[in-house]
Amino acid sequence: MFSKPPLLAKETALDILSRPISKLNLLSDYYKAVANLLEYPCCETEDALINFLKKKGKSQSTIIAKRKAIEVLAQLNCTRSIPEISFFLNSEDPYLVENASLALAKLSCEDDQIQDMISNLLEDKKQHRRSLIQSLSFMRVSRSLPKIKRLLDQKSLQNGVYGAAISAIIKFTHEKKLYKELDSLLLVPNQNDRQTAVEDIINAEAIDLLPSVIKTPISPFFRLRAIKKLWPIGEDKGNEVKLFHLLDSVIVDNPTQLRLINRSDKIRSLDLLLNDFFNTDFNKAYLALETLVNFSARDLWEPLNRVLGRINRDYGAIYFLIKLFTFVTDWNDNQRKFILEFTSSLLDSDWPDYMKFRPPSIFLILSYRTLNSEANLLRFLDSENTPYWACRYSALRAIELYFLKENKLNIKGIIEDSRNDQNPFVSIKANYIHMKNFE
Repeated sequence: MFSKPPLLAKETALDILSRPISKLNLLSDYYKAVANLLEYPCCETEDALINFLKKKGKSQSTIIAKRKAIEVLAQLNCTRSIPEISFFLNSEDPYLVENASLALAKLSCEDDQIQDMISNLLEDKKQHRRSLIQSLSFMRVSRSLPKIKRLLDQKSLQNGVYGAAISAIIKFTHEKKLYKELDSLLLVPNQNDRQTAVEDIINAEAIDLLPSVIKTPISPFFRLRAIKKLWPIGEDKGNEVKLFHLLDSVIVDNPTQLRLINRSDKIRSLDLLLNDFFNTDFNKAYLALETLVNFSARDLWEPLNRVLGRINRDYGAIYFLIKLFTFVTDWNDNQRKFILEFTSSLLDSDWPDYMKFRPPSIFLILSYRTLNSEANLLRFLDSENTPYWACRYSALRAIELYFLKENKLNIKGIIEDSRNDQNPFVSIKANYIHMKNFE
């Protein structure tokens, strides 16, 4: 279902990049060759990519491939390509400029002249100034601060540019009074702007804003990423409870605990509310979920059956369906049987390991406390069977809520390996459960 296209052989990719555009089979061949060379890190690959950047030609396919080549060279940490990459800061293509600036930041470019070129580009409204600001921030070019601050004087500044500017100012000056500016961006109507606001909070290293981040109506992926990026692992002794509050809130993801926006008093049918599960704006889906959880299983079952055929093709809708199955608790035996079978199917190998609906699916299955719960727990806590750390953490949260009081399973033995889990959040949680209940 999710198979990747076959890799080009290294020799084939190198041969394609050496050809003139007139000798290509497809105009996309340059791009395909460049992207595949990421899988073959070596000097020969770097030389080929650098030489490709020097290739003349202004066709759109060549320009797009050069954007990718710059990105790949940065991923390969090819610092010797900095002179060739910096050449594209003068490009007429804003995307080439953007990729060049981000690549130079990733390569930790320390050349003052190159850094100043990026800083000067902030005055050009045609450029993607958000990325330019981020690059200057990543390179810690504090002398660019006056130009970044001047951007804030402009009217109708895009939220993404505004947020990046505030983030950079915070990073350079440590002015916590500006946190409220980033916090306000978490509640703007546009979902992309809310997501970039989380990125800006991460870049500003504003850990104090994590409680606001976890209440933001966006995909749980972005909220978990913020915790992962900002939480000071190794310095959390005595702060485990705060960490667990953050993680548990995202894992459970109760819509009543989120800062939802654009509420409406308009009464809507169950069909229309369920249809909002397909909306790409998670805020709308959370608003629908918040309303739907107040209905009984009996009221919900018929309209649910009308959308089930479509839901299998929409990963976001699947996520909210699992949440609905979790928060509504009065399903009858036949409904519970269907829910368990449907949810179990989501954990098949046909689905990628890191789908957003996997952690809540595991949580829901364990909440049913079936006869094979012990086998499920062992499988869900095993990093080979369950590579996504949030899934393993979700299983531990289910243990806390559903299994410790019953005292029917050997929880101490089940979580033993998790105490040394490769993911720090999982191991911290497992050790906390052990300390609280078995020491």
